[in-house]
Formats: sequence, C-alpha cells, structure tokens
Amino acid sequence: MIKTPFARIALLLIICSSFPARALDFSGSRSFIEALSASTGYAQRAMSFYSLTVPTGGRAETLGSAYTGISDDVSLLDANPAASSVLAQNEIGVFHNTWIAGTSMETIAAAGRKGDMGFGGALRFFYVPFDEYDASGARSAPSLYSETTALFNISYNILAGYYFKGIAIGTNVKAAWRSMPDASGSVISAQSLSRSALALASDAGVMLRFNCGKFFGSREPNLRIGVNFLNAGAAITGFGEKIEFDDPLPTSAAFGVSYRPIKQLLAAAEFKQPLSLSDSGKYLPWSAGCALEIDTTDFFSLQAGCRFDGGESGTNVQFAGVGIGAGVTLFKRVRLDVNYTLDRFTSFRPVNHISAGAKILLGDGGRAKRQNEVERLYGEGLKLFGNGDFAGAVAVWNEALAVDRRFTPAKKGIASAKKQLALRQRIRDSQSIEN
Repeated sequence: MIKTPFARIALLLIICSSFPARALDFSGSRSFIEALSASTGYAQRAMSFYSLTVPTGGRAETLGSAYTGISDDVSLLDANPAASSVLAQNEIGVFHNTWIAGTSMETIAAAGRKGDMGFGGALRFFYVPFDEYDASGARSAPSLYSETTALFNISYNILAGYYFKGIAIGTNVKAAWRSMPDASGSVISAQSLSRSALALASDAGVMLRFNCGKFFGSREPNLRIGVNFLNAGAAITGFGEKIEFDDPLPTSAAFGVSYRPIKQLLAAAEFKQPLSLSDSGKYLPWSAGCALEIDTTDFFSLQAGCRFDGGESGTNVQFAGVGIGAGVTLFKRVRLDVNYTLDRFTSFRPVNHISAGAKILLGDGGRAKRQNEVERLYGEGLKLFGNGDFAGAVAVWNEALAVDRRFTPAKKGIASAKKQLALRQRIRDSQSIEN
C-alpha cells in the first residue's frame, strides 16, 4: 500500500494515462501539490493535509506573512490562538480564497472574549476539482478532492493589570478529514475510504502586549509580540483495509512582532520555521515576512505584505511572494477585505490569485462602556480630591474599582486620600490636646 496520499494521486495519473477511452483530469491538483509544497517550505518531505497551511483569505492573507504578532481579528484562529483573550471585538467572519490552479478554500469562523477568557471556532473546507471524461470526451463524473477541518479555540490572559497587560496563552484543537474521490471501475476500483485520512492536531500560542514609543492616545497597547506552534499531531489512513499513520502534518513554529507608532500605521514582521517532528535532523527552509497597514480614514485601510524564504541551504534568501489588499468598514458593523496575491511559486499557472473576507463586528461586550464609566468616576474623584473632600474621593474611587478592580490609578488615589485623612485627623488630635 502506498502511504503518501499525493503519491497515490501520482499513481492515479499514471493509470489514467494508460486508458485513452476514459480518463481523469488531475492537472489542477498536480499544480496545487507542486506549488503549495514549495510555497509553504515543505517541499523537501512528504506531507499530508497541506490545507492547514493555506490562509483563509482577505486581510489575513495580505498581512499573513507577519500575522503571528498581529492577530487582532477573527483570523487569529489560524495564526495565534492566544489572541482571542485580548480581542477588541467579538466577530463572525466568512472567507473565500481562490488558491492555486483552481483550488479553493471556504471558511466560516467566530471568535470572542468574556473578561480575560477568549474562545472561538472555525470550519474550513478546502477542495480541488477532479473531472472524469468518457470515450467521447464528455465530462461524466465530476468530483472533488477535499479536506475539511473543524477547529475549537480557548485562551486566557493571565496576570493582567492596568500597567502590565498580562500574558495571553491559548490553544486550538483541530480535527480534519481528507476525502479522496472515486474514479470509475474501468480506471481504479472504488477505494476512496481507504485513501482518505483523519487528522487530529493542536496549536499553541503566546502573546504579550506593551506600550512603547506611542504617539497617540489609546487604551490598547501599541506593541505586540507573538509566538505560535502550529499543527502538532498525526493523521491516520487506510480505513477499510489496514489503518496506519499517514505522512506528517505541516508543523511549524513562528515568532512575530507588530508595532503601531501612530494610530494610522501598523507594521509587522515574522520569522517562521517548519518543523519535522518525525525526523529531527531534517533541514526545512525557514521563511520570513513583513507587512504594513495604513488606515487612510476611520473606515478604509490599505494593506501590503511580502514573504521571503531561506532556500535549500538556509542562506540563499529568495523572494517568495507579495500581497496587496484593502479593507472597508460599512455601517460600523460590517468589515470587507479583498486581497490580491502574486506568488512566484505559482507563476506557471496562474501567476496570482484573489481572496476576500467579510466580518460582522458584534461589539466588545460592553467593555468600552465600562471603561468610560471608570474614567468618568476617576475624574470625578480627582475633582473631589482637589477640593479637599478626601472622603468623597475615596467613595467615588471605590465605585470605580467596583466596575474595574484593576484600575490602578483609583487604588493609588484611595491610598493618597486616606493618607490625607489620617494627616488631617492627627492635626485635629494635636489641636485638641493643646486646648
């Protein structure tokens, strides 16, 4: 039995070429396999479930060369599972990515947070068209090679406070099913189940956020540092015959940084290293990327990103691809993003592809409203403190802490007000003794 699923496809190609009266067209899948294995850094070894490396599309693909350190929307589920615990808005997104040689990826995803806990889920459907033709050349049996992945995310932001924003940690749990098409009995017997596969995998991520060189006012830190470890797991195949392990999954680790010096500009960079868990001595070429996003208005942004890889030796740096995109927010609740990607690995057919995404912004669960209330109460307490009403200031600042127990300025204000009250009481006691 041939273990490698794509070796099986190659075998089918050879078989089909010997049957002039009835054949299958696998040209789309063959182009996809060759191009994707090269563009994702796994060309030097056999891999299964390549779709786990295919971006969802839209903004995530444009900035995807450096998304580990960004991960500020629902697309974080593919880049850094820790980031759902610090997500600004709860979101639902749908994405379409017309990938290499007629292959496509459809995704529906949702992510949100409650307090310091984040959660999310996604369903991805990746497919490659297969066509069977009869003796007259008419298409008689269109079919699909597909990989369907379900993902569940959970994360938590630990040690979070007013000044230190915490350490976000998170994980994804994935289950994926590869469905192989059946050809007619004249080409190969129905063996789709034995050639299909089941994969179980997990991701892990960490994210830190700081303020550094910040030239605008915002509650959100402007520097993010992210680390991920993706697609650790295994796949099995051979159902109905002899169940055995399939080829390894496309495991990788990445380190990314994003920085927003001014409100309208976001810059990011990332280093990614594919990993071979089954052969620790096997070299796999690294890749790196950078990205920029410019918010030209409150509702429109321009994005660009590019990717490089280290080549076979790790020192022969090569340009891998570039993407440009744009995003627009409609009615303050709907975000549309469109991406155009030029990838040198797909230059033989086609040279580019387009993806799109639509997100529904569900709000922040009242976090901004509570923060505004805390800041209002803090300002009211400052006025009372300035007027010498220390007891009143303490009462108001305690109200602020009831809304947000981490609001450190209110804690410091209460401590200062209590010192003033204690000093005032000592003065009164001293005057009483003198009298």
